[in-house]
Amino acid sequence: MISLFLLVLFPTVSLAANPYTIMMDQGVQRAQHELDLAKKKKKAEQENLLKENLSLMKENLRLMSKKMGKMDRQMETMIRKYKSEHHRQMATLMQAMVQEHVYVLEILKQMVERRELRNQSLPKHSGK
Repeated sequence: MISLFLLVLFPTVSLAANPYTIMMDQGVQRAQHELDLAKKKKKAEQENLLKENLSLMKENLRLMSKKMGKMDRQMETMIRKYKSEHHRQMATLMQAMVQEHVYVLEILKQMVERRELRNQSLPKHSGK
């Protein structure tokens, strides 16, 4: 009866005295320790993968930034070229317009001179 009483009050004491229980407990502790180590290893691997992923993302971002910078420079060159060509076309068009104006002014000047000559010659003819 006392042993039952002790067994109920102190079950671990009575179980600890059993060598099979001690071996089981050690096996469980060893398994728990291995499980903890595996969890730590898995966590470390995940952290390493996250770090590697982050470094790859940073490298990808750097390469994209470099490529985008190159594209931006190419676009700026194209825009400058377009603008300069556009301005060159506008300048050529304006030069052509100026040349037309000069030509038109020259024709008008010739018309005025002819008119003046005609006006000068008309009184001579009419006077005779």
